[in-house]
Amino acid sequence: MINETIMSIALFSVFATGYYTPLNVITNWITEKWIGFCIRKKQYLLVKLALFLTCAKCQAFILGLVITHNLIDAIIASMLALVIKFIIEYVKREPK
Repeated sequence: MINETIMSIALFSVFATGYYTPLNVITNWITEKWIGFCIRKKQYLLVKLALFLTCAKCQAFILGLVITHNLIDAIIASMLALVIKFIIEYVKREPK
């Protein structure tokens, strides 16, 4: 069942990963620094941690797991974030 906590997590993750422009500057800076650091240290698997900052689906899953302590709720929040992001991209497309 989708409750307000799961919906809030999904909406926040979509909002934070691409639609709130002041956070984009911070996200880009952290991502560039993290990737540069990991490549200098030859820790290529740690580069995938930067995915958390740029992927709404991943962020919703992790936040859902941390906040609700329920795997099913985290999966639902992740899929809901994916659907919300798809709907926003679909609406923003130019008609042909």
